[in-house]
Amino acid sequence: HSPPTAAGRDAAAEGMRALLEARGDRPRSTGYHWLVTAELGRALGADAFRAGRLEEGWFRDGATRLLADQRADGSWVAGNRGIDASPVLGTAYGLYFLGPRR
Repeated sequence: HSPPTAAGRDAAAEGMRALLEARGDRPRSTGYHWLVTAELGRALGADAFRAGRLEEGWFRDGATRLLADQRADGSWVAGNRGIDASPVLGTAYGLYFLGPRR
């Protein structure tokens, strides 16, 4: 496969910047957000997402949040509406996130 073009690199950098700037926004589905974050971090082979001065240690920060939110029975609930309210799905998303980083 061919190396990325300058336009492709610029688009990827702009996308990463937008992702990092939106981190405080509430996603429509927290569980799906965990899944996508884990997929992106693994695909990039990166421990952190970076764009200019913005940086987030996606695995470390996410794992810290997940472990703090874990219920006494070991499960997670990603939110209080839709699929996020299901402890089965929330736990599946949480375990997927915590799976192998690479």
